[in-house]
Amino acid sequence: MNTTESTLSDYHPGDVVCVYRWHGIVQNVYVSPINGTRVLEIAFIKNIFKAQPPELHKLTPETLIERATLDDLKAEAKALETGQQERLTAVLSQLEPLAAD
Repeated sequence: MNTTESTLSDYHPGDVVCVYRWHGIVQNVYVSPINGTRVLEIAFIKNIFKAQPPELHKLTPETLIERATLDDLKAEAKALETGQQERLTAVLSQLEPLAAD
């Protein structure tokens, strides 16, 4: 869903959002005193798994952002956690034959 002019100012710290396909929590909202451009600082779940800081996203009518729920956020966290565990298990299983030697 694309944002519209009426929703560009509707985001506040603590809001759960989905930008493109990634879920996160709005940390801060910055507004340009010159032209009113709004920028959201968003802590994405995906970045937690990469130990990366929050991202800044400029809100324009073309920005693919929509409200999400805490359940959406938790579902993404669970999927990322499961994928991470599966990848770790696969790597560790490659080491088992080496340890037997």
